[in-house]
Amino acid sequence: MERKKWYAYGTSITSEAQGKYVQYVKEFSGMEVKNFGFPGGAITDLGKHPKGQIYDCVTSLTDGKQEADLITLEVVPNEEGELGDKFDNTRSTFCGCLNQCIRFLQENTNAQIVVLCSVPTKIEPSEQRSYYERAIAVEEVCKINRVYCLNSQNGLGYARIKNNDKYTIDNIHQTDLGGYNYAKYIWSNLKNIPLWFTEIPE
Repeated sequence: MERKKWYAYGTSITSEAQGKYVQYVKEFSGMEVKNFGFPGGAITDLGKHPKGQIYDCVTSLTDGKQEADLITLEVVPNEEGELGDKFDNTRSTFCGCLNQCIRFLQENTNAQIVVLCSVPTKIEPSEQRSYYERAIAVEEVCKINRVYCLNSQNGLGYARIKNNDKYTIDNIHQTDLGGYNYAKYIWSNLKNIPLWFTEIPE
């Protein structure tokens, strides 16, 4: 993937301001990256995140994403409101917004699309069901749309990093070491995902 163009969309976990994994994956891969991570961002426009910054950015062509070879979309941490059904395609639910984002990218780019599902490590009992239902829904929506899904639950051990400031700053945002470990997981999968070809190479 060296010199390929990677567009990274997501929350603060992805952002240049607070994220860690994108820079490490860039170093491992040699890809050129354009980072569109929004601290506090979401694909829904409900609850405490009314702007739906990630959705607006993903569903616009003004950032030049048509030239991307790889597009990653990191979701879940800041989403609120109705979950919706995995087949939903409306703007009023999380599943609907995710379906719309994926399909917009498929219809308007030739990039390989990978959805990253980030679940905070510190989850209050009252929030556990909501976060994990969203994580499961992400996997199901990805299956329907035939895109790859990487779940952070598979990359970072819950018990290892929970309340451990060696890996996270606040049980949500990663330290350099936490980001390095997460990036190793992400890259171990990304490097084996073939890019999308619009014609057979000579």
